[in-house]
Amino acid sequence: MVATCLHLAGFVCSFIGWIGVVVATATNDWVVTCGYTITTCRKMDELGSKGLWADCVMATGLYHCKPLVDILILP
Repeated sequence: MVATCLHLAGFVCSFIGWIGVVVATATNDWVVTCGYTITTCRKMDELGSKGLWADCVMATGLYHCKPLVDILILP
């Protein structure tokens, strides 16, 4: 019974970790760039963010992302 509980707990922890890895690599908010505080940048529409796959800029309510294709062509 103890072994079954440990197996189940290990499976649940690994599944949650796997979901966390997928979510972390899919988001583009790894580095948020702004010269002011975050609330001021949101009001002035100067908020930018970088991720593994794209650079994003928020301007006048639009969220525009430019994909980083250089990563895909590296040897």
